[in-house]
Amino acid sequence: KIEKLERIGKGAFGKVYKGRLQQANIAIKVTKIAYYDSFIDELSAMNQMQGDSSDNVIALKGYDVNVKTGQCYLYMELADRGSLCDLLDNEAPWSLPLRYQLIKDIVNGVCFIHKHQLVHADLKSGNILIDSKGRAKIGDFGLSDKEKNFEAGYGTLVYKAPELLENNPNTFKSDIYS
Repeated sequence: KIEKLERIGKGAFGKVYKGRLQQANIAIKVTKIAYYDSFIDELSAMNQMQGDSSDNVIALKGYDVNVKTGQCYLYMELADRGSLCDLLDNEAPWSLPLRYQLIKDIVNGVCFIHKHQLVHADLKSGNILIDSKGRAKIGDFGLSDKEKNFEAGYGTLVYKAPELLENNPNTFKSDIYS
């Protein structure tokens, strides 16, 4: 049985809740069925990385679609310290070793994603999540796809590579820029 607790985040396509699954804390991303294509894109990207594990990418635990309520659910690993964006806004300056560790975690996560031939397409501090051990994990794969060229309106403008502003396709290099 899955128990939905408190809301911990919100994005363009849905809301994220802290939840419980078999006595373990998880994150539950809830999207409206109207965004089913985005849900499937994110599920496909996360499934593509399953079977191989990374300490620096949020792991998929399961999924569900409830036609009655019109909602889609992704059950994922919980990074309970929030996003890098939240921590940058709310915590005191970090030590140099911690900064290096976070950079290393992010680079390892991006390498893992690219190893699976995926472009994240929305890397930003709000999508870098921090777990209870202070380790960075990349999440939110709603725009990830190895073949799609998203319109200029997708993603977060201030993190976009310049070539994306000219409607060029997302590439591994655009992730690096972000």
